[in-house]
Order: sequence, then C-alpha cells, then structure tokens
Amino acid sequence: MNRHGTVQSCSRVQLTQRGPSGLRIRFSGPGEEPGSSTRVTFIASHPPGEPALSCDKGHCKPSIPAWSARVISGSTAQFDVRGLPNNLPKAQSMRGTCRLSEKQISCQSQSRSGWTLSAEARL
Repeated sequence: MNRHGTVQSCSRVQLTQRGPSGLRIRFSGPGEEPGSSTRVTFIASHPPGEPALSCDKGHCKPSIPAWSARVISGSTAQFDVRGLPNNLPKAQSMRGTCRLSEKQISCQSQSRSGWTLSAEARL
C-alpha cells in the first residue's frame, strides 16, 4: 500500500460488490505502531453487466480473466491495537483505475488536490 509516498505492507484484501456497477476494494495491513492497523479503501465503478465477482454460496472469484474499473473515491483509516479508529477516515473523490485478475489486484488513484493512493496484492 502506498499512501502519498509512504509504502506499507498489505496482509488482507476484501472485495465487496456494491450493486450492479460498484465494488469496494479494501487493503489492510499493519500500522505504524505495534499492533495497530491501516486500511486503504477504493470505491470503483464498472460498466453495467460487467461485475468483478462471480459468487456461489459465499465463494467468489473474478468473473472474467481480466477486469478493470474506474476509481471514484479513496480513503485511508488507522486503527489502534484494540481495533478502535485513531481518527476519522480520510476520504476524497479520486480518479484512477483498479485491475483484478486471478493472480493480482491493483489500484492507483489521485485526487484533484494531488493526494495519491495506490495498493496491490497477489491473490
């Protein structure tokens, strides 16, 4: 995960289908303090009829071999050792792209003010 130049490791990725044309992609990893955590979240919009995930009885996989979508917002949040937020999530409207394949997911985005977020993970 890269938050405006600060690179951090990623230990978990969560994908949540948000209706017929949206996907929430959340990367989680350790925070700056021992036991704390950081989340980087992207909201991506894809063309109708091209869902990112194909799910059956709670088991999901990419619906097509190579999928991409337009990032519309991004946010970061930090949590303490107890899992409580250290601050309010920082969210902004962003432009960028998320790509999903059977082996990797990656997102890159930038806000109008120049704030950048990027993350990638092997699946």
